[in-house]
Amino acid sequence: MINRDTTFKKPRVGWFCSLFIALCMSIPLAVSAQTGLQGTVSDEITNESLVGATIFILETEQGTNTNVDGEFELTGIDPGDYTIQVSFIGYNQLQQSISVSSGEMLQLDLQLSPEEIGLDELVVTGYGIRQRREVTGAISSVRADQITSRAIQTPDQALQGRSAGLQFVGSSGAPGSQAEILIRGTGSINSSNTPLYIVDGVPLEDYFRSNIATTNTALLSGLNPSDIESIDVLRDAEATAIYGAQGANGVVLITTRRGQQGATQFTANVRFGTQELNSTYDLMTGPQFVEFMQEAAVNRALDLGNDPEAARQSAINTYGHPDEVGTYDWFDAMTRTGTNSNYNLSAAGGSETTRFFVSGGYNNVEGAILSSSYERTTLRVNIDHDASDRLSFTSNVNLSRSTMTGQSETGGNFINSPFHGAVTTRPTTPIFNEDGTYNQDIPAITYNMLQVLREEERIGREFQLIGNLAATYNVNENLAFRGQFNTDIRLSRDRRYNNPSIPRYNNYGGSVFERTTENENFSGNIVADYITSFQAVHNISVVGGTEYRVRDYRFHSATGEMIPNPLLGQLNLAGVASAVAGRTTQYKTAGAFSRFQYNYDQRYFASFNLRYDGHSRFGSDTRWGLFYSMAFAWDAAREGFLQDVAWVNQLKPRVSYGITGNAGIDDFSSLALFGSGGTYMGSTGLRPSQLGNANLGWEQARSTDIAVDFALFEDRVYGSFGAYRTDNENLLLNRNLPNDSGFSSITENVGSVRNEGLEIELGAVVLSYGQFSWSSDFNITFPRSEVLSLEGDQEWMSDPNITSSRIYVGQQRHQWWVRNYAGVNPADGRALFYDADGELTYSVGGSDYFTAGSIEPDYYGGWSNQFSYGPVSMDIFFQYEFGSRILDEQYSNFHLAPHRGRNLSPDMFRRWQQPGDITDIPKPYTLSSFPGGTGHNLFSDRRLYDGSYIRLKSINVSYNLPAGLVQRMSLSSLSVFARAENLLTWTNYPGLDPEVFAHNQTRYPLPRSLEFGAEIRF
Repeated sequence: MINRDTTFKKPRVGWFCSLFIALCMSIPLAVSAQTGLQGTVSDEITNESLVGATIFILETEQGTNTNVDGEFELTGIDPGDYTIQVSFIGYNQLQQSISVSSGEMLQLDLQLSPEEIGLDELVVTGYGIRQRREVTGAISSVRADQITSRAIQTPDQALQGRSAGLQFVGSSGAPGSQAEILIRGTGSINSSNTPLYIVDGVPLEDYFRSNIATTNTALLSGLNPSDIESIDVLRDAEATAIYGAQGANGVVLITTRRGQQGATQFTANVRFGTQELNSTYDLMTGPQFVEFMQEAAVNRALDLGNDPEAARQSAINTYGHPDEVGTYDWFDAMTRTGTNSNYNLSAAGGSETTRFFVSGGYNNVEGAILSSSYERTTLRVNIDHDASDRLSFTSNVNLSRSTMTGQSETGGNFINSPFHGAVTTRPTTPIFNEDGTYNQDIPAITYNMLQVLREEERIGREFQLIGNLAATYNVNENLAFRGQFNTDIRLSRDRRYNNPSIPRYNNYGGSVFERTTENENFSGNIVADYITSFQAVHNISVVGGTEYRVRDYRFHSATGEMIPNPLLGQLNLAGVASAVAGRTTQYKTAGAFSRFQYNYDQRYFASFNLRYDGHSRFGSDTRWGLFYSMAFAWDAAREGFLQDVAWVNQLKPRVSYGITGNAGIDDFSSLALFGSGGTYMGSTGLRPSQLGNANLGWEQARSTDIAVDFALFEDRVYGSFGAYRTDNENLLLNRNLPNDSGFSSITENVGSVRNEGLEIELGAVVLSYGQFSWSSDFNITFPRSEVLSLEGDQEWMSDPNITSSRIYVGQQRHQWWVRNYAGVNPADGRALFYDADGELTYSVGGSDYFTAGSIEPDYYGGWSNQFSYGPVSMDIFFQYEFGSRILDEQYSNFHLAPHRGRNLSPDMFRRWQQPGDITDIPKPYTLSSFPGGTGHNLFSDRRLYDGSYIRLKSINVSYNLPAGLVQRMSLSSLSVFARAENLLTWTNYPGLDPEVFAHNQTRYPLPRSLEFGAEIRF
């Protein structure tokens, strides 16, 4: 019979890393009669020797490492009393007092306990920490080694595929760009779906971020991944309800590293790498293109009864002769092998009363597209100080400065993107003139994309401060009070310079746009924490507190035109001030919260959360909302009837229900607003710009979660099976108004959306034999959404965020709404469609559109494997998604009618050529539609593609150098590693990158990254 208090130990992470140093022990330790220490270091659970463990004398700063047999010897020590510190990756640190006599080799047989990542692992929850065995909600954790082993720029990138229920959407490969994350689906239509991010207790505001340079900078761009200790993802209402108004979309808790008592430990990490696009478009050569354009001209002439040879000659005059034109690869000219360099240095340590962690980092990325780059400098200082036995202080400060450059991916300037302009430029068009100047005779696009990339300036700079100061007073061993003040300040300056040296800007003499933005987010809370136990089986924890938060947002911008000299692109030198804008806004929130947790003998668990929040964004009568959750769990493995079932370590069914809120709308959505409305007699006028709604209130999410957590075979197999359902009600929806109202819409609480699904998380220590170990973790999510209602009896509405998508009552949240393409008429080569009755037709109207599947995947997840043999370890991580459909406008543009004279795919040679041909590509034509027919270039399911894929997301191979060699360099450890991101992708998707959400017209694809580096500790 096993002890049911046996903790769920880390699956030998020590072995995964320990054997890194095995090769180091080729030099045997010399036997000495001097005064010193000798002995062994082993795992206290398995008694297996730990290879490469560090033994360190705090007073003398002497140290050594164990050899391949787990043995060590340290000589040259003066007689006396000392404290030794024994440490090893993946194990808890050990400190022990010793006394050494003259001429004695003190024998020590030391044992280390593995760090706990399972049932007794400490999990960060709302306003507290709990052991995982006591958790009654859905929480997934990502450890520091899973973050630092990745070639990533921001910590949120490490979450993809690591947690069930967490999906990345709209990922961009632009350096420093934002990763959009959904937790358990898209619950809101108009309101925010972004989870709440909290860093060391500091809530981060999902406010406007720089997007002039290329795309939105990441919300977590100011954090150095090397500083992160753990990331916990809270998915259900039991875990998030204590955050009330902020918890409807899930919560991501980020904990940074802290110092420990002992000698200062320095860690330096250096990485260098490259990145390049995974794939490029296959396009026609110059001769192929002009031949195809001739064929299109002939087809048009034949339909009109004109002379086909005259049409062919006209095409030759326009596009050139196949034997006389060249091929110019515009896309290749605008891409490069990007580079990445990363430097990190940290120091951690402290005394009995004061502990510290200090780090600095520098990251510089040159993207795979010309002009795209990202540079970041970070500084972090974490301090813990015990002023007395009862009073302690904690301070966390993170400073960052970043610079991003590049071209716009989306929005009104999407044509500037090389993923649009470059690939659609005719292949017969030279990039440069014979004299080396930029060619300005660019048909179809009308400007030289390469010149724009090189000479147009788009740059965004940001400074961010994330910090807090907290004081904790322990009244007694049961009761503690904690007060904390938080700040999140982000200052940004965006600049766009349309250089007048570029001909497309000559008509207004070039322009300079500059915008300065200030975001100041302050919050504070006071929390009381009471813990007690009685009769050895009743355990109670009570938390209560209040919180206040205020956010100020300001921006001002100006645009000046008529720049006198291309070298003097400064706003104050502009001849004309063409535009000036600015805005100031603010919101405030206040709330009170409480949590009651009880467990009986670690078998029966109950948790209750309550929060009462007020938000200035809502009307005075609806400003306050009450949010709550309740959860229950039962660890059946601790019952008598399973005591003799030795292979069952945990079997814990759990259930939770709760209500959380969402206030992700504009600060003044409930108020009637006025805006500028032209001028009268030289004075600016005002006009009503927004209808007020005093009854506007909270959007609510009602969540139910049922799951079973388990651990088997001495905790070698563990995981969770769960099901969830979340109903988002009283949606903050923009309802359209009649034109005679004078307003386009009004924000109201109408409609509801349901998200439900199954989540599976599995892990196992697959093999642990000798020096070899293999552990594996797998997760999969089966999501499903349904729109339950819209306004009144409204059956559908256009998706406000996705072109060609509709939202239908009774169907999944995102539905493609397009024409139904039927293929090509074998008789005449014209495009055919299905009408609403399923009949073939050349022409379709609005009533003939149909729903062509969902944007959302059928399932997604990740699979990681960790291997270790001696001093070598390897981590392999796969991420996958199946069932989504992507509207790829860019790729489909290469397969449509060549009426615009842009480049095309060689696949077009499968086109219809003569009666009887069976194909899905119509005959080439110089117009977008055939006479009397619908434009076959328009949106139809012909443009939709299966977005399913499996991706080798990351691989990391590392090697720990021999301890003897490391010792001679006066180091504690030295490891070298090689890493790769997005290395291989298996997919039928024909575009550049399947890892997108809905559209992929000009999105910067995720690059393939390779990195090499080293880490030293001393």
